[in-house]
Amino acid sequence: MTELYSAPFRGATHVEVLPEENFDEVMVNTVEPLLQRYRNKGFLTIVRGMRLQYEYYLCADPVGAVVICHGFTESAEKYREMTYYFLQAGYSVFAYDQRGHGRSYREFEDTSLTHIGKFQDYVNDLDLFIRKIVRPNAVNQPLYLFAHSMGGAVGGIYLSRFPVTFRRAVLNAPMIALRPSNVPTPLARFLARLACLTGNAKKRVVGFGGFNENESFEHACDSSQARFEYYRQKRLHYRHLRNCAPTYNWLLQSMGVTKFLLNRNNCATVQAPVLLFQAEQDTLVLPKPQEQYIARIPHGELVKVAETKHEVFMAENHVLQPYLDRVLAFFAK
Repeated sequence: MTELYSAPFRGATHVEVLPEENFDEVMVNTVEPLLQRYRNKGFLTIVRGMRLQYEYYLCADPVGAVVICHGFTESAEKYREMTYYFLQAGYSVFAYDQRGHGRSYREFEDTSLTHIGKFQDYVNDLDLFIRKIVRPNAVNQPLYLFAHSMGGAVGGIYLSRFPVTFRRAVLNAPMIALRPSNVPTPLARFLARLACLTGNAKKRVVGFGGFNENESFEHACDSSQARFEYYRQKRLHYRHLRNCAPTYNWLLQSMGVTKFLLNRNNCATVQAPVLLFQAEQDTLVLPKPQEQYIARIPHGELVKVAETKHEVFMAENHVLQPYLDRVLAFFAK
């Protein structure tokens, strides 16, 4: 086991975000070496010998532990900057690659393709990760959830089914309901179901290509070009970070979460206070279902973030700094 991290700003509600002017340099020369020094990593076996890759970082005197649940086509590696901020504030951090992502179990050699059998598998994986990795290494520590997009849907379901695990939860642009790009939602659901019924469940959804080495910032989900370019270079270098397309069954299963998440009985079981960040320029998920969800749970708060795309945690500094302050203040309550 690596050494414990002594947080310089334990319990702080403000940690200065990294400068965008030389973001790559600071990440490469300062943040990544520090995280490498304190990183514990391994593989967690799930059903039928399948494995999830995980990593965690332990503080010497933690104020709690943050569990990161990443979004569609992402990985734990995309959250290294946020991991650094949480460590600075005195939180131990636990993250993992969801199945079909990163270095975790995949059904295909094509790393651009993302598939799931049942969406509940994601929720079961999160529960296993908490029971087998988080709890044994964060004994008696309060747990905080930090989840994004698809991970926000996973986290939302988890909060309903396991209401006493997390003390507080942050959901970033959660996938309460997908925003189909070119067709109405009912038609997209019908076409996905039809594809699954005709033996095409594991086929790439029409309209999604393979990994684009020349992906442009203009079409990205990030608002900070410095942060976008830093992670793009990682995707160019590592094949396991190149997810970019869903299968028809992933689409069908993901569209099915809305009914559960907006069910009033399911919402009523959520005990943890939830802070939901809604991105003003989001083109991937719908805003109204997010507002319905946050209004139906007992302790929900909605924050609308202007001037930012889907990935709020990858925004420019004038947005990211108040966002991070809000997250840390919420955890510290």
